Amino acid sequence: MDRKQHYSPKKTVILLVSMMLLWLFVSNSAFARMCWVDLYEYPQQLGAHIRIVGPIRLANLRDIHGTDWENRIDSLIVGKGARVSLFELPEFQQDNNEVYLSPSHSRALGVTDDYGYQQAGLTFSANEEVEHLGVWGFHKKAKSLIVDCIN
Repeated sequence: MDRKQHYSPKKTVILLVSMMLLWLFVSNSAFARMCWVDLYEYPQQLGAHIRIVGPIRLANLRDIHGTDWENRIDSLIVGKGARVSLFELPEFQQDNNEVYLSPSHSRALGVTDDYGYQQAGLTFSANEEVEHLGVWGFHKKAKSLIVDCIN
């Protein structure tokens, strides 16, 4: 008995859509594993710790997974697929119109700690490990943050 295979466009479309959704889920999951920031309560990545997976915009840090992190962050590690901005005020507000450079660029330009005390926000690039935010006058000052996922 010779059976002919019956072509079904509907089945083909369903299969293609399923494969695309699976690919999106797997690729986004892999990307999310790289897009994060680890926040620590004390210098040199010590004390209480929390991981924030991006992309995310936290207008305040008072209730992150049931814990208040406002004015508590003192060191951090940025994942290789993330960029993190910390703000001194809630709702990502800034006190002035200064351009906030990444700390590594600030050091290269010779920016002093006095400038750090005037800042309302700091941005950290992928793979940065910050042992103490006090270097930029940001010791336990963060009240909001943004984690952006980058390629």
